[in-house]
Formats: sequence, structure tokens, C-alpha cells
Amino acid sequence: MVQKQTDAIAKSDDDSRIDKLKRNKKLIIAGVLVCNFGILAWFKHLNAWINYINAALGITGISFSIDNVSLILPLGISFYTFQSMGYLIDVYRTGIKPDRNIFKFALFVSFFPQLIQGPISRYSQLSKQLFEKHSFNIIRVKHGIMLILWGVFKKFVIADRIAIIIADIMTLGDPRGMYVVVLSFAYVFQLYADFSGGVDIARGAAQIFGIILPQNFLRPYFAKTMPEYWRRWHVTLNGWWRDYIFYTVSFSALFKKVARYFRSKGMNKTAKLLPVYTGTMIVRVVNALWHGASMKFLANGFYNGLVIILGMQFHPAFMKLAKLLHINTESKIFKLYQIIRTFCLVTFARLLTRGTRFLMSVSMIASIGDTFRPDTGNSYKILFNGDLTGLTYGKIVWILLFLCIIVWFIAEVLNEKGIIVREWLENRLFVVQWVLILMLIAAIAIFGVYGPDYSASTFIYQQF
Repeated sequence: MVQKQTDAIAKSDDDSRIDKLKRNKKLIIAGVLVCNFGILAWFKHLNAWINYINAALGITGISFSIDNVSLILPLGISFYTFQSMGYLIDVYRTGIKPDRNIFKFALFVSFFPQLIQGPISRYSQLSKQLFEKHSFNIIRVKHGIMLILWGVFKKFVIADRIAIIIADIMTLGDPRGMYVVVLSFAYVFQLYADFSGGVDIARGAAQIFGIILPQNFLRPYFAKTMPEYWRRWHVTLNGWWRDYIFYTVSFSALFKKVARYFRSKGMNKTAKLLPVYTGTMIVRVVNALWHGASMKFLANGFYNGLVIILGMQFHPAFMKLAKLLHINTESKIFKLYQIIRTFCLVTFARLLTRGTRFLMSVSMIASIGDTFRPDTGNSYKILFNGDLTGLTYGKIVWILLFLCIIVWFIAEVLNEKGIIVREWLENRLFVVQWVLILMLIAAIAIFGVYGPDYSASTFIYQQF
């Protein structure tokens, strides 16, 4: 009897120590996360919050202001913060064995090709490749160089030429009407070409060394819904948001209690969807604020979250309506409609952040109606009367840019069908391979944007 009591006391003590250890682990990881993301927020958003404080003081009539702080943003701070914190959370959650070698950990966090703009790798994906022995492979090197050239083509020839168009339109001060429409579509293509081009360069450089980095873009402009778009765009960051924020919120103890409450009231659908909707909105707002702590990014986040939630909420009703109207939702025409619809929704979201201020973005959006008013001087007529081409390039350069975008589009279609162009070329004649490679190099040399006043190292996502 005494022995049983002793064992029970010992077991109780062990359980108490385990509970205390778990609490301590939670406190430690919470402290480390707050510290690291606090440092990131300090460098990225300090001056924005100073400006908000000064504006609030001005409204209250207090004649005191805080000067902005001149900070040098550490190179790649966002991406290696996400990568290292993802590693920490994985060690805590899944129990993966932490690396005791500080140099190996440092290599994982700061592997140079992905340092500036990703992709964000997981330890389980990258560590083995980094630490295992690699032998020279000419095919691997060739494929890496081809991927780099393709990234350079997208960056120099497409993104940076479109950037000039956008800059010239923005010199109008307050672009309106058709200028805003052209600006909107130009910006979404520039952003995609610039970001995916930079990631292709990073992935190609890593492949030369035998390291396969994860894909960061899966043809996002072929997405048929907004949730699908975000699964295809910046895949590694959105995967990070999903695994470490969405799941944390949706499956938290709070939402488990909320779900139980609604189930007890017979509201099973609400119990199921409320955690999903809340997690979705938080992820989209956090993602937007990561890009910038301003009203235009906040509006962008709420817009994306709202569009996704409304789409999920009304999807069953829409499918019933489609069935009632005998619409074949599996037809190619309907899928094309879905792609165009999603692309337009994405374009509108990007336009919310394109103005220097939120009110400027709203003004630009409100002016789109001028597109169909020929008397305004901002109508669709600028596409044909030379006002647009005269503002930026001549017609020949516009045509060449359009042809380069067509080449890019063909490559995207092939990739969507599962045809990797580099692997396809490997099975072609040697002459065919080199003719296409030399044509790509010639296009970069002839049509690329570069020169003494040009900074080729500047990527849009480098600032984030």
C-alpha cells in the first residue's frame, strides 16, 4: 500500500515537472519569436510608426514630433528571419533533431543564392543537400546556367522594360482613366517577371552547386480562384503563413472552444467555417503588413481576405446556380473565364498598393471610368492616337516587348502542362539546344535594360 502511494507521488511529481518543462519551452520560444520578429519590425516599419505617432500628435495639437531614424536594412533580413524561425518552430513542434554545429546552422540560414528574396527553405528540405557530398555534373551545371539566363531574360528584358513604362506613366502625377488600366496590367506583369526572374537566378545558381531550392512560383496567373492564386504565388512564404499562422490560429484552444459552443447551438457550419475565415483574414492582413505598415497595404490585406472568404461562402450557391443554368463548369471556356476573373481580382488588389498613398490609389481606381469617356483625354483612345507610345517607347519597342511576353507566356503554358523546357531541350539535337540558348543570350544583350545609370541588382522584393 505504501509503495503504491509512493509511486503515485513520484508519478505526480514527474507529471508536474513535464508540465513545467512544456510551459518553459513555450515561454522560451515565444520570447525568441517576439525578439526576432520585433527586430524585423524595427528595421522595416519603425519610421512608419513614427510618422503615425507624429500625425496623431498633430491632430491633438501637440507641437512635438519625433524625427525619423536613418536605418540601413540588413541584406535579406526578412528571408533569413522567416527561415530561422521556421526551423525553431519545427524543432519545437515536430521534435526534429536540432543541429549542434553552429556553422552548419549558419549555412542553412544564410545560403547565399536565396538570401535576398528567397525562396524560404525548410530545414528538412535543405539541410541534407547542403551537408552531403556533391560531385561535378555537367548536365546539372548546364541546367542551372539555363535557369539563370531565363531569370535574367525575365528581369532585364521584360520587368525592367515594363518598369520604364510604369515610371513614365507615374510622371503624369495623377494618372487617370486608360493610363491607370495600362499601369495596372503592366505592374502585375512587372512584379511577376521581376520576382520570379530573381528567384530563377537564385535557383539556377544553387543548382550549379547541386542544391535544388523549392519552386516559388507555380504559374500564378493561371489560377482559377483566389485561394489557388495564393497557393501558386510566392509558394514558400505563403506555405510559411499557412503552417505557422493559419494552423496556429484555426486549431488554437480558443477556436476549439468557439467551435464547441456553436456546435452546442446546432450551428455546425459556423463552427466549421469561422476558424477558417478568421485564420484566412489574419494571414492575408499579416502578409500585407509585412510588405508595408501603411493604409494601402492594410486595405490590400483586407481586400484579399474578404474576396477569399466571400468566394468560399458563396461557392455552394454559385455551383447550384451554374447547375440550374446548365453551365458546364468543367468546360475550357468556363475555366478560361475563371482564370480571367481571378487575374482581374489580383490586378485590382495590386492597384490598391500602386499609389504613393492610399488616397492616391483610391483616386486612380475611381478614375477608371474615364476609359470610356473620349472627351477626357484619358480614354481608350490613347492606345491608338500615339499618346501612350509617345509617353514611353516608340511602337517598335512596344511590339518587341509584347513578343518577349508571348515567349514567356508560351514557356508558362508548357510548364503548366508539365513540360520543363530545360529537360525538353536536353533531348533535342545539340545544334537546336545552342541555337535557342544563343537566341536567349542575344535577346538579353539587345533588348535588355542596362547601362551606366542602371542598377541591375535592384529587385522589387529586395526591399521587403
